[in-house]
Amino acid sequence: MGVTVREVMASKFFKKCDLIAGAGGLDREIQAVALFDAPDGYLWFKGKEFVLTTGYLFQQHEGLFRDVVLFLSEKNSAGIAIKVDRFLKEIPQDIINLCNEINFPLISLPYETAWIDAINAVNSLAMNKYIIRINEHQYKRKKNTSTYSLAKKANEVLEILHHELGKHILLFDILEDKAYSFPNIPRYKELHYQDLIDPVFSYQKEIICEHLKIYRIKNLEDKQEETWVTMPIVVGDIEAGYLLVKEDDKKIDYYNIFSLRLAFTLLVYIYEQVYYMNSIDGKFQDEFLQEIIYGEYKSNEKIYKRANSLKLNIAKSYLAICIQQDDESIQLDKYREKIAHRIYQVFSKDKVLFGLLEENRMVILYAAHQRILKNNADIKQICQEFILNLQKDILNSRFRCGIGQSIESIVNIKKSYMESIKAIEIGTYIYPEKNLITYKELGPFRLIRRESFQGEDFKEMTEDIAPLLEQDDGEDLLLTLKTYLESESNYNLAARRLFIHSNTVRYRIEKIQQLCDLNLNDATERLKLEITLKFMKFMKHT
Repeated sequence: MGVTVREVMASKFFKKCDLIAGAGGLDREIQAVALFDAPDGYLWFKGKEFVLTTGYLFQQHEGLFRDVVLFLSEKNSAGIAIKVDRFLKEIPQDIINLCNEINFPLISLPYETAWIDAINAVNSLAMNKYIIRINEHQYKRKKNTSTYSLAKKANEVLEILHHELGKHILLFDILEDKAYSFPNIPRYKELHYQDLIDPVFSYQKEIICEHLKIYRIKNLEDKQEETWVTMPIVVGDIEAGYLLVKEDDKKIDYYNIFSLRLAFTLLVYIYEQVYYMNSIDGKFQDEFLQEIIYGEYKSNEKIYKRANSLKLNIAKSYLAICIQQDDESIQLDKYREKIAHRIYQVFSKDKVLFGLLEENRMVILYAAHQRILKNNADIKQICQEFILNLQKDILNSRFRCGIGQSIESIVNIKKSYMESIKAIEIGTYIYPEKNLITYKELGPFRLIRRESFQGEDFKEMTEDIAPLLEQDDGEDLLLTLKTYLESESNYNLAARRLFIHSNTVRYRIEKIQQLCDLNLNDATERLKLEITLKFMKFMKHT
């Protein structure tokens, strides 16, 4: 960003200052203001400083004056301003000639000038220059101020920042999984933000601003590789994106950091607008899903009209994905933004609609190509990734997921939703080790209704094994019978799974057959028992 010495000298505050020498260097860039009155203090200047001094050190040491000017010029400092009337009544002619020769601005400051006022004047000039540029840019594009298009607004910020810094600017939108760059360079858009935030090669991470987590990433394996300045765009406690600046041989400086901070503020504001609109849309999505699933629409026409307003393609096939959290202390509505963030990470935004039906249950309508809808493995992988990410965001949460079958018309999505619910409720007992089950995986168990396991009905179904429950070792007998059946009636395999001797398994199975009068040689009897044992847990929950 910066300002030039020429711009500073033309400002109102510096009108009373005189340019003594070095007019050819008035276009030198200022990136910071520094005070100098220690004998060796100049040795720590790194370039582009506008140096203020009383001249105390130079009153008897013209040689030091000359060394300082040469050093600052070589470091590409912007210039030096001296209170001539304080200690130096006049500047030696040799110093004036030197400054003219090397085009290094030498300026006289009035005696009464306060350091803080001079520093603030330069800082304000640099900051206001960037703010004015933003306002002018916004004025030119005021027709776009009513839109909440992240792409348009983000590109405007990148363009302004590029013109200010003269460097390539990138924005990685984590929510949409997209990359924007200015100038538009396709190869940068193919990068993933993790490749630059946490690269696989050896790198050095330099802190530029710890509070805003601005870092410089330098490749230690390839000295020719460019460095990147990275900055997370955080809305609430969600990382919505990353702003990156590609550095060349010239590093960004103090006023550049201020430009970055302003760009950060603008981008956070833009993202907040997007999140606000998404939260409003989210409420409408909840209502639509509740109404369509609970059958509150009286005509298909109203469903199609509402679906169109939510940008749903009613010509596509959809399936319902139900995700449930059983911990009543966790209310999903409080995590809506995190849920949306994670959903759009794994699902294409234009193919998914989600809503919260209850405090602990969400539903996702997913529209995809028929090949994908029929391939349970692909859908399960996407859902599993979503669940794992969400469990990282919400402490102590444990989600279970059910996936219904695809429906040709969104009007009938309730059918797929009920299938996803059944996949959770019945699948939990068939596959207790799984947290994600498809309706298709239930197989013939999809014919079972949960209501069948309530009260007396279920007790009648378990009459055959009721005698086992009266035994002191009843729990061991039930576990042995269940494991034996799951081991295809193989004593040795069941013994290995139970970590007991095979003779113990034989003894228990014989005891079970005597107590319950069972014929385990009958395949149908074995199937009935295996199903009953699968759902024994229902008895404990009803």
